Amino acid sequence: MMKKMMAGLLASCMLLSAAPAYAAETEAAAPVEINWSDVTDALEAAGQDPLEMGDFYTFNDIACMMWAPHGLEPQELTEEDTENGMIAYFSTEEGDAAASVVYVDLGGEDLAYYKGLLAEDEDVSDLSDIVINGINGIGYDLKDKDSRSVAFETESGYVLEFTFAPVSDENFESVLTMMMASIQPEQEAETEA
Repeated sequence: MMKKMMAGLLASCMLLSAAPAYAAETEAAAPVEINWSDVTDALEAAGQDPLEMGDFYTFNDIACMMWAPHGLEPQELTEEDTENGMIAYFSTEEGDAAASVVYVDLGGEDLAYYKGLLAEDEDVSDLSDIVINGINGIGYDLKDKDSRSVAFETESGYVLEFTFAPVSDENFESVLTMMMASIQPEQEAETEA
């Protein structure tokens, strides 16, 4: 079921010219912009509705929302998860694909500082600036984790990080592109849904 849905999403996302192109961008290049409206327009053109294919989830503590497809369901967090800053975790029943949302405490430092830390990490690749639904952030891949992350600075001085895996699965890469494009402030997502 999940593979069939992902194949449909893959076909729809091929219509998006801004699909995770940020990985191919150089650091000096302008940030790649990704917008949820691009996804909904592409899906509409293909006769599909993302709200029939998944749901928006609200992360109340941060007034943020993200879309996740049916089959990638929210999981219950342990006390240890929440102590480590995890806000949400989504996974397939088989555990072969996942997404997490984590609050990273940088002790008052900003996103530029975090980007500098990531630039020093040998496992980090394709580190670049991105803009998702008008929100400035950074995107990067972790080779050893087969994951892609996007991170944003919050008003409270934390970094909000979304991580998706596995990037090597071509079908899931299309889904994670949609999930990344859906990240937006709560009130904006509600008006779109």
